[in-house]
Amino acid sequence: MKSHNPTLFARHTAGFTLPELMTVLAIMAILAMVVTPGLTGFIQSNQATSAANMLLNQLQLTRSEAVKQSANVSLCPSTDQTNCADSINWQGYLLIRDSNKVISVVEIPTNLTIKASADVDKVSFNSVGAASQAITFNVQRQAHCFKVELQLNGRAEVRRGGCSDA
Repeated sequence: MKSHNPTLFARHTAGFTLPELMTVLAIMAILAMVVTPGLTGFIQSNQATSAANMLLNQLQLTRSEAVKQSANVSLCPSTDQTNCADSINWQGYLLIRDSNKVISVVEIPTNLTIKASADVDKVSFNSVGAASQAITFNVQRQAHCFKVELQLNGRAEVRRGGCSDA
């Protein structure tokens, strides 16, 4: 019988050497530094998009409630989340019926700004869904800007960019 030489069938050990591990970590650190600024812009853009879509949804809900209840229903800016404020800065807003019954409250994060293009203390919809006035809202987070445009017929839409100081 032949005997096997153990050195011929030595086990192959798997693993990484320290220089290989350090090289991979250095590459990952460089990639993280390159990707992070782009990721920040992506997050800011998504926050602005989300806030614009939330405002659009609230305008649509306000219109829907007005038609459903056959009454005037309004969306107004609020600083304390309980009362309407006389401001073009819509950091928060209330959906109200009959000027006192709060249907919905929305608070906007402080790193976002929502401003009306005109001095508007509220946007009202009548029982057929028509808006009290046409208005444009600028929704902004850093350099990322969206416009929410409301027409007199009650339809609203979101558009990217084109914001000006309101």
